[in-house]
Amino acid sequence: MNRFDERMLDRDLEESLGGDAPSDLRDRILAAHAAPVRRRTGRVRVAPAPQGRRASQTAIWGVAVFALSVVAAAVVLWSYVVTRPAQSTPGVAGGAQNAPANVQPAPSLPVQGANEPARLPKEEAPKPQPQPEEPRPQPPSQPQPQAPPKPALPSEAPKPPDEVEKPTPPSEAPKKTQPKPTETPKAERAKLGVVLALPKGVKLQVRDSEGENWREAEGEVLYAGTFLKAAHAVDFTLGDALVRFEGTLRLDKAEGAIRVDLIERKTQVWCDNLGGRTPLLLGLRDMSAAMNDALAHFEAGSSSLEIACVEGSVSAGSSTLEAGSFAMLSAKGLSRPRELTASERQPRLIAGMAARRLLREEFTEEPAGKLYGGKLKDGVVRAEGQGGLIAFDINPTLIAVKGAKLRLRYRVSDCSSIYVQFLGEDVSRQFGNEFAQRKQGQWLELEIRLDSLPFDAAGAGGEKMPLGLKLGKFQCYVRGEKNCTLEIDWLEVVRE
Repeated sequence: MNRFDERMLDRDLEESLGGDAPSDLRDRILAAHAAPVRRRTGRVRVAPAPQGRRASQTAIWGVAVFALSVVAAAVVLWSYVVTRPAQSTPGVAGGAQNAPANVQPAPSLPVQGANEPARLPKEEAPKPQPQPEEPRPQPPSQPQPQAPPKPALPSEAPKPPDEVEKPTPPSEAPKKTQPKPTETPKAERAKLGVVLALPKGVKLQVRDSEGENWREAEGEVLYAGTFLKAAHAVDFTLGDALVRFEGTLRLDKAEGAIRVDLIERKTQVWCDNLGGRTPLLLGLRDMSAAMNDALAHFEAGSSSLEIACVEGSVSAGSSTLEAGSFAMLSAKGLSRPRELTASERQPRLIAGMAARRLLREEFTEEPAGKLYGGKLKDGVVRAEGQGGLIAFDINPTLIAVKGAKLRLRYRVSDCSSIYVQFLGEDVSRQFGNEFAQRKQGQWLELEIRLDSLPFDAAGAGGEKMPLGLKLGKFQCYVRGEKNCTLEIDWLEVVRE
């Protein structure tokens, strides 16, 4: 510490401890204040913060003044707490804590000085307590919704006071519940046909009414009112008729026939009821065409029905479309016919179509007609000896149609030939042929066109079986050694 600092410290101690007050400068300050103020220009110079010994002394005195202030405040607070009188409610023992709810606490007295004795309040006569006011009528409040009370169990139900318990009435017998009325069964719909085996990957959708959802079908029976939908060709039977279609159809029972309605445009139908007993009625909206013994192709247009008659005839009103002709049916009737083209005779729809089956006998059971030749055993029918015969009645009668073929699977033993024959209903018309046998003891298949079978009495170049002939019997003779045999596994007549 330099000498200047020591002198300044000594001066400060003299002022603080020795009572050496500084000079009175009030007059000079007031005189300076009255003088005109001179404006200063330039930068304002900030006074430097006190440094050195003077700064340390200022900090020490500041801390000392703060400590004296805290001590004085603590002394005053302690004196107030010691000399404050206890507050109690006049006339009530125990103070405000034990006072009843309707008694107001007495106002607190002013705090006395620290050195003065506490003055006791004067006893005052107890004031009469105010009478409770009569309840004023309140405006009706809006009813608040309340949760319904939970039902109590019979054993826990609360009993109202002063109520005499009544004896429990005897339990009533349970009432007899009326049985639910059974729905009236729907009238059984007529069976029209059956869906044949679907090709791999082809789907057929079926529903029984317009309000139902489509469902997939495979090999199921078709009823009147059935809807069919397929994106690819599907085959089914209607009675003894064969139908192939692509699109959307509706089947129904018409008077003496089965009606097939084409629902959507571009729907195609191929119908074959040649030589059959199931008349068909093809329709589009209010238009319809009938076929009783025909082979025809139909396609739905926007407002007309295209008809290609391949075999037989198709009628629409008073007009008839003959075999080999094409016409269009509209609201005005049947248009002028023209000759079929090659593509109309063999439309794309029938590509790969299986042959129509006119007759089928498996011989797993007795044929529909009477078996009057041969013996049925283990799924085959058998005839033995020279001139042995396998024969049965055809029921219903088979009609010889164009393209009809006989197919049979047979086996012979010690046999030289077999003779296949069909008889008409009148029995006088007999058509057959003899086939030599070279292979013995193995299963073979034979295929014959019916229109190639000659009339028995006409010889090799004579009359052949005519179309439309009603056939009522089938016969097959075996010729050969004494112990020759003939067995037939199955037999069918198809039309391609």
